[in-house]
Amino acid sequence: MVVTLGAMVGTNPHSRPFPVTGSAASPALAARLGLSSPTYQGPTGVVGTLHDTLDRAGVPVISLRVSVPHYVPAPPNPKATRALLKRFEDVTGVRTGFPRLDRPASEWEQRVNDAANEDEEVSTYVRKLERGYDDAEPLPSGEDIASELEAFLREQRDGD
Repeated sequence: MVVTLGAMVGTNPHSRPFPVTGSAASPALAARLGLSSPTYQGPTGVVGTLHDTLDRAGVPVISLRVSVPHYVPAPPNPKATRALLKRFEDVTGVRTGFPRLDRPASEWEQRVNDAANEDEEVSTYVRKLERGYDDAEPLPSGEDIASELEAFLREQRDGD
């Protein structure tokens, strides 16, 4: 299996958990690992070409991408690295030692807090992002959706 890891610029605030998106080209593999199937259509780069080539060759391939705040996109970002490694461990079972990044991630977040608090405009913007994050309705997991669909189908079958 090949796993690619990366980051993408997002609208999540630095003070909240960083979401990690996972996908697998194979629907069966995606379902087994609790990932989605890729939905992107458009120009691609090396990673997209690599995934397509591996999938066509029958090599299982998954992609994990962490969303980083667009106003602090530059590495190093230990909070993003920690989130990515934790998700990698959750999906693959391969131990990563991600808890060793707890302290660097906390220190990074504090440095960004300090910098944001020095500028009222930035601070106001971050609070707006935090409210949006906190008010967002959580999406159901793929497992929850599958469970509801199975229950619906059982009801349809048993009702006939």
